[in-house]
Amino acid sequence: MTGRPVPEGALFYAETKRRVAIPFDAELRHLTEETATQFGALLASGRTPPAVYRADRCRACSLIDLCRPKAGSKSALGFRARAIEAALNNGETAP
Repeated sequence: MTGRPVPEGALFYAETKRRVAIPFDAELRHLTEETATQFGALLASGRTPPAVYRADRCRACSLIDLCRPKAGSKSALGFRARAIEAALNNGETAP
């Protein structure tokens, strides 16, 4: 953009107030290009993978309220089956 080299960037974790320097080397640039290509293919497919909760990563993430990784572990089909079973058993909880 400005024609000047950018040797590194930084990730800032607001909750822990830590900044981590990330060097922009050839390996990271290649990984970034490959990831962008794969992400484009994912978007084109119209399907996104489910979110996976990882306490070591999710705890300090600013997008956790949008991502809601813990909600993905609960099956909508399982909820529906339990609700139907409970209704059929006159409100009694299914085993």
